[in-house]
Amino acid sequence: MTFQIKHIISNTKRTAALLAGSTAIILSGAQLAQAEIFIIDTAVNATNGGATLDGDDTIKVTKSGSITTAGAGLFATGDANTLINNGSIASGGDGMRATGDDNVIANNGAITTTSISAEGISSDDRNTVRNTGSIRTVGSSAEGIFLDNDNIVDNSGLIRTTGSSSEGVDVDNFNTITNSGRVITLGSSSEGINAEDFSTVVNSGLVRTAGTGSDGIEVDDNGAVENTGTVETSGAGADGINADDNGRVVNSGTVTTTGTFADGIETDLAGDITNSGSVRTAGFGASAIRASGVDSVILNSGVLAAEGAASRGIWALADGASITNSGTIASAQDLSILMQGSNAELTLLEGSVLVGNVGFSQAGTATLNFGAGLSAVVKMDSGVPATITAASGVFAIVGGDTVVTADVSDFAAQDVMVADFGRLIADSIPASNADVQVARGALSFGKPTWAKVFGSVHSGPGGTDIVGFRGYTGGVIVGRDGDGAMGYFGGFGLQHSGSRDSDAFDINTKSLFGGIYGTLGGGDYSLALGVMRNDSTRQVANNTVATGVEEVSARYTSVFIAPTYTLNGVIGGGNNSLRLRYMGVWNAAHSFDFGQADLDVDARMSHVVEARFEMRTPLAGSDFLRYGVDAVYQDGQVIDVTLGGAPFAVSSGADGWSGRVFAGLEAGAGRIELSYDTEDRFSATAGWSINF
Repeated sequence: MTFQIKHIISNTKRTAALLAGSTAIILSGAQLAQAEIFIIDTAVNATNGGATLDGDDTIKVTKSGSITTAGAGLFATGDANTLINNGSIASGGDGMRATGDDNVIANNGAITTTSISAEGISSDDRNTVRNTGSIRTVGSSAEGIFLDNDNIVDNSGLIRTTGSSSEGVDVDNFNTITNSGRVITLGSSSEGINAEDFSTVVNSGLVRTAGTGSDGIEVDDNGAVENTGTVETSGAGADGINADDNGRVVNSGTVTTTGTFADGIETDLAGDITNSGSVRTAGFGASAIRASGVDSVILNSGVLAAEGAASRGIWALADGASITNSGTIASAQDLSILMQGSNAELTLLEGSVLVGNVGFSQAGTATLNFGAGLSAVVKMDSGVPATITAASGVFAIVGGDTVVTADVSDFAAQDVMVADFGRLIADSIPASNADVQVARGALSFGKPTWAKVFGSVHSGPGGTDIVGFRGYTGGVIVGRDGDGAMGYFGGFGLQHSGSRDSDAFDINTKSLFGGIYGTLGGGDYSLALGVMRNDSTRQVANNTVATGVEEVSARYTSVFIAPTYTLNGVIGGGNNSLRLRYMGVWNAAHSFDFGQADLDVDARMSHVVEARFEMRTPLAGSDFLRYGVDAVYQDGQVIDVTLGGAPFAVSSGADGWSGRVFAGLEAGAGRIELSYDTEDRFSATAGWSINF
């Protein structure tokens, strides 16, 4: 193929040079058309500077070039043209227009149009359009970018339209629009981005509209929107994101609307909305999310906030709607959630916060579910749903128009953390045999008084019955070897545990303990006795208080006993040991004062039995590698609780057998250990010993 490059000086004068010779190539008896390249690097006053593009041609306006014309700035017929603007185009018609398919259009400069219905960039099917510069249109029904079917649009620059019914980007079927720049429209009935039929919009930039009925992003007929950026609208009926006819919206960014009936996100016909970002509306009748389609699905883990009379956090209008919430839904003047259709289902999970009552227009067919980790007070506006379910670790009562729930995940977390505390004490007690003593980090070297600082972190995954939690432990233990076979020790510890993904619970524990250790029957033993002071706090999602959250707490005492017995060299007399450990904990009765009902917890016992087999491999000097397995049985006993006068028998979620593998290192006075158990719980411990 012969390429010809032409340098356009003005619309009447041009020079030409052949890029690859002057002879056309003959292929299979057919002569291929000549593809031309045009360069505009000065000011011209005609479309294409007077050149003609009719397929497979390239035209480029350089940074020093410009086009000023009453018609189109750059114009091409045929297919597979390449249009590039690095300079400026000012046109009374379209800025850049290609009437065929498979064109590449790139604007890195400035395009300005000033006519009604003019388009900054326009083309037909299967085009690729990139804007890193600026596109500005002035005039009603004008559009920054307009394309037909199966196109790719990438904007990282500025698109700004002024005029009623104007649009920043407008595409038809099966298009993909990516915006990391700015799309701004000014004018009534305008849209920042409009994509029809099976199109996808991905926004990480800014989309802003101002005007009555001006939506930020709109997709129709199975369209999808993924927003990680910012969408802002102002004006009556100006929605932030509107996905009609089976539309899907995923928002992790920010959507803000201001105006009467200006919804943050709106869908119809079985719309699907997932929000982990922030959606805020202000205006009469404006909802953060409005879903008017049958079988709509809404998942919220972010913030939905509506301000204004008759405004709702979520408004689901049709039958079969499903809402699952683990975030914040707030309405300053009206309902946090309104579900008007039949067979409505609302699921509240750990982390849920509601400000404003919940309304079920057809409560007789509605379902309200409570997930693990959620203590809540939920007041209804128009009747309690006929079906109320709760996870097995959550207990619920109904009183009038209010449902109160209490979660017991904190009992499981407390039992696991206390068991770890007992293990840390046992690990800190010195052994009688000198070699084993060094291997276990009790460095006496003939000095009878010793001290150890210890600490650990713990992570539990939770499950269907209990929520995940994280915790840490720290403490100091000081002891003295006795003249005979018995020594004694004492110390204190601090523990903290809390729900991992929310503020469902928080427990702080202070401990004092003491005991004896020594040898007995060829083995080592220790016996620890201690007392704990627990400060337990729960976050209750309560939509009857202004903030949607109330904090309730209880203080109570626990007492524990923890004996251990260790046999060394149980296999072949080598560097190995078997340790049996028990810990029994008595917890005093306590009470949490919910706003609408008290949660009273009776005194209870918990038990831990553990068998540890440990191998020790000598390293350099006195260092040892330690590894092995634990078999643990935990029994939290039946916990008798009363919620609002209704009794329940609760089982601790930590109950049952578990296996545990561990590996650690003794290096000088330091000790570290990592472990993982069959309940998917991870822990790491460390200690440091001194003798004096």
